[in-house]
Amino acid sequence: MIRAVFNGSFDSLLCLADFLYESKLDFDEVFDAEDRASLFSENIYADRSAICTLHKLNVDRLKKVFLANDREVYKLIVKYYFEVMDGALTMETNAKMRELEQMVDKETHKYKGFIRFEMTEIGFFARIAPKHDILPLLAPHFWGRFGDDRVIFDEKRGLAAVMNRSGYRLVSASVGRFEKHRSEKEFELLWKKFFESVSIKERENKRTQQNFAPLRYREFMSEFEEVV
Repeated sequence: MIRAVFNGSFDSLLCLADFLYESKLDFDEVFDAEDRASLFSENIYADRSAICTLHKLNVDRLKKVFLANDREVYKLIVKYYFEVMDGALTMETNAKMRELEQMVDKETHKYKGFIRFEMTEIGFFARIAPKHDILPLLAPHFWGRFGDDRVIFDEKRGLAAVMNRSGYRLVSASVGRFEKHRSEKEFELLWKKFFESVSIKERENKRTQQNFAPLRYREFMSEFEEVV
């Protein structure tokens, strides 16, 4: 197997795509890490900076698709690059790109409503565990909305968006559990009481509720935590 390898960044993937397009080298898969274990695989790398004509590419779209949690996404982006450079984008490639783009957009939209910030010993803090790598899309939204000191931590990827009044940055992190501020505990208790008080037991519909707030989003939503 011939593996085309890049360093995991979006710019590096574009550089690799340009190198493969210009060199016409054959490859089987595209990976963000080399295979050192197999004796039957060969790794190839881009040996120069990308010189692609970016005005031919929808870079914003590519960046969004790059965030999708799909095992074929890297190879798809390289294939898209080839087809765009040749002026022959296929319906199949375009449809798959649109599918992944919509999946990323949908999850980002959900998390904009489901993220719960808690006042902790380090300030406002929120945990997420999304399927796709959407923290780069969430960070500018919440910084623009609040513009203060707070952190969003992606547990799946060990990545944190650290915000302050001047901007935000994405950093690798390993974060433990923090003690909630007393006022936060009081507010959460009031929120849960309100959540329960507006619920009409006779009209409870778990299926509809799960459609609006799917189970996989609830782990870090305070209204679904047990009242202690």
